[in-house]
Amino acid sequence: MKNAILYYSVLLLVAGVLAMIFMKDNKPVKTGRKSDAKTFSLANVAAVAKMPTVWLCGVLGVCNYSALIFHGYVTAYLSEAFGLSDTVVANLSVVRTYFMMMIGAFVAGLISDKVGSRIKFMQWAFLGMAVFATVYVAVPAGGTAAIYIIVANFVCFGLCLYSIKALYFSTIDEVFVPKALAGTASGIISLLTYMPEMFLYVVSGNMVDKYAGTATPLAGYKHCFIAMVILSACGFVCGIVLVRLNKKAKVRLEAAGEL
Repeated sequence: MKNAILYYSVLLLVAGVLAMIFMKDNKPVKTGRKSDAKTFSLANVAAVAKMPTVWLCGVLGVCNYSALIFHGYVTAYLSEAFGLSDTVVANLSVVRTYFMMMIGAFVAGLISDKVGSRIKFMQWAFLGMAVFATVYVAVPAGGTAAIYIIVANFVCFGLCLYSIKALYFSTIDEVFVPKALAGTASGIISLLTYMPEMFLYVVSGNMVDKYAGTATPLAGYKHCFIAMVILSACGFVCGIVLVRLNKKAKVRLEAAGEL
């Protein structure tokens, strides 16, 4: 723990020094426009709150982040259901948290650029999450063959999960939020996205603990997986709605000569 704290502390200090050295043009350019004012504006909040696309972007984040919290119980499930050692489970946890996040973020950016729409990419990644979450529910516990299936599924679900996580705030430009309101929109999306962190760890933990010591000790994990299926399906539907709203908004803005 001491080494981990020292590592992050040193890394942040180095990043801060590098930012001071290399970020030469880090001050906003004043143009005299009202939007440049550095004052909090309730009018801006109200304007963003009236944009359904911003709320839908937040819902995408809620679905993904909530699924991420539930997915944290997969490693414990592997230990209890398949008897994997603590070392193997710990290694899989590291792979999930760091390796899949790194690969997923890179793949997400690459493919979404090719597709031309980050929301479309997220939509299909949510569909992948729904499929792989269903595998968790369907595959019975125990058996050597099942272990390989679940571990492979663990990797596939994680890649979909973290690829979406990398794109949370990149959706702002795609839903035609005015530049002057981008910060406010980002705040609302962030508030919605990370709100589950306030209560969902307790909820998911209770779901698992409820069946501990009973005749069906793995039922709580299965309920977590079912929740992942539902959240992923909601994210997929939300992505479809967002894409359609964006098409309508684009036609409207083009007709008004604003694009």
